[in-house]
Amino acid sequence: MRKNKTIDYDAKKKVYNEQLQINLSPKVLLDRHTFIVFEKEFQSGNVYDHLLSIY
Repeated sequence: MRKNKTIDYDAKKKVYNEQLQINLSPKVLLDRHTFIVFEKEFQSGNVYDHLLSIY
């Protein structure tokens, strides 16, 4: 969680805590499936430039 310094620690902690609560929910553990939805933030042509700006 501390590896990528460009993302706010509190935001990461909130997301990890939310996912933990979902994963430990009895409904999910006994009767359901967990799906993770990814949101597209960059067009494919801009990804390389964004990665270079981070590192």
